[in-house]
Amino acid sequence: MASSREYLDFILDQLSGLPGVTCRGMMGEYIIYYGGRIVGGIYDDRFLVKPTKSALAKMPEAQKELPYEGAKEMLLVDNVEDREFLKDLLLSMYDELPDPAKKKGKKAVSAEKAEKAQKKGKTDKTLDYYNKNADAFVSGTLDVEFSDTRDRFLKYLPKGAFLLDFGCGSGRDAKAFLDSGYKVDATDGSNELCRIAAAVTGVPVKQMLFGELDETAKYDGIWACSSILHLKKDELKDVFSKMIKALKQGGYIYTSFKYGNFEGFRNDRYFTDFTEASFSDFLEAFPGLSTVEEWVSGDVRPGRGDEKWLNLILKLNVPN
Repeated sequence: MASSREYLDFILDQLSGLPGVTCRGMMGEYIIYYGGRIVGGIYDDRFLVKPTKSALAKMPEAQKELPYEGAKEMLLVDNVEDREFLKDLLLSMYDELPDPAKKKGKKAVSAEKAEKAQKKGKTDKTLDYYNKNADAFVSGTLDVEFSDTRDRFLKYLPKGAFLLDFGCGSGRDAKAFLDSGYKVDATDGSNELCRIAAAVTGVPVKQMLFGELDETAKYDGIWACSSILHLKKDELKDVFSKMIKALKQGGYIYTSFKYGNFEGFRNDRYFTDFTEASFSDFLEAFPGLSTVEEWVSGDVRPGRGDEKWLNLILKLNVPN
């Protein structure tokens, strides 16, 4: 028998607190997607999900059932009345679900993995720091008041603009953007921070190194708050080129760096610091970008007001 529209609507309503859930009809049944990835489906008025490790851990006693004859077994979700459980279930499963955008030949995948490992080797120490200290980092940044800086950036963008939170950390700013009606992609290099930020924001957070950004004219704005400062200058130039490519014409970038001329490891993380003059020199390599605003601020975290930050809002100029 086919599934009823009423049951589908019920499940979608239960999942409505989780942005990015969609469905597609298939021969009287419905495939359920989360963040573009297939999480399961509605089959004969049953909500079945893929038997990922996370799903099995959250539902150790779940029955394994066939969605239809000849298909692989899936897990029956019987706790469909609990919205929070469903939200946590999908969030936990997301990273284990196949990404359709990465279906490539074996050689291409192997080459991609090798390249990723090579790039990751340069930043292992910094990533290790954030993976090991994720909870402490989040506790020190999640509740920091940062709305003035966000508003300073957002005033240049249209309502509902598409933003990339590039190195989202705790997810503080991505959540604020989402709550204000903006569309947001969030990424971070740290697996642990991705996990926490996904729980904070309620949307998938992609684990990705900065150099892996590969989009074209997708975003109205890129928010790189205290993130790309962990790159060496030669890596930073490559990443800026990728950010420019990912921006729509006339788009904006917000980014921030510790104020000074230091380059190297500090407290187990790599930092590239800038002053107004040194960043102006750096920006000469990107004639398509212009500085719209530039200001120096104190650190907003308690007890660290003496630390200075260089804040920048940049615009990708529209060609004449």
